[in-house]
Amino acid sequence: MKCKSIFYCMILCFIYTHAYAADSFEEKYESWREYVLMYGNYAGMETSGREAAALIDMGSNVTNKLLLKICTEEDTHMQWALQILLRRISMITMEYPLSTPENLFLNKETVCRQLQEDHFPKKAMNFREDIDTFNKVEPMEASASSSLSLLNRIKTQKIRSISNNGVYALPFCIQKLSQENSEEIFAVFLNMARRIDDYDVFVRNSSATYVNHDDKLQYIIQWWAEEKEKYTELPVLYEQINNLVNELS
Repeated sequence: MKCKSIFYCMILCFIYTHAYAADSFEEKYESWREYVLMYGNYAGMETSGREAAALIDMGSNVTNKLLLKICTEEDTHMQWALQILLRRISMITMEYPLSTPENLFLNKETVCRQLQEDHFPKKAMNFREDIDTFNKVEPMEASASSSLSLLNRIKTQKIRSISNNGVYALPFCIQKLSQENSEEIFAVFLNMARRIDDYDVFVRNSSATYVNHDDKLQYIIQWWAEEKEKYTELPVLYEQINNLVNELS
């Protein structure tokens, strides 16, 4: 009987743990939503405070849940706040400016359409096609490019066309970096991977940090070993990154 009792306890524990994990996002989201609605007139409330931190700590796993919340949220202020939080967690930028209230409903329609079309998972799957398109875009003249800082080079439309996809641009970055030692793409990778401290150091002094091609590749391998659990709820993205990192090893 003792063994049977332990077995039942294990089953109950398993059910409780998974039920709590499933509800954890909703509980944290509702706490954050209440906080934003109460203090939302103050700049930065969307990503500050313990309520936001609880969601941010969940990492990229909450990306699709936040996209769905944007699509179903009726309150226009919350639509705007959700996009700011989404960018903080997953670096995804919507097609329309975040700062103009009249575009909020356009943003919502865009998100709903993208969800229906599996837009972002497809970006993760079709990264090789994006690389081909990226390579065909004419670079700036070498003389003009060399006069720009790295921070300004990654703000060009060519780079932004990739970085606007947020975490779903990571397969593109990893594959591209496996082919060439690019400062611009590594900077985008650091930003999309939310390695903010390393990103800040690199864009300010790229000539002294992660200079060698192998240094960048080893960084990616180590990053994935540390962060992969934060991507398990994005199966398409997880598989693409995992396969690419395995090829680097």
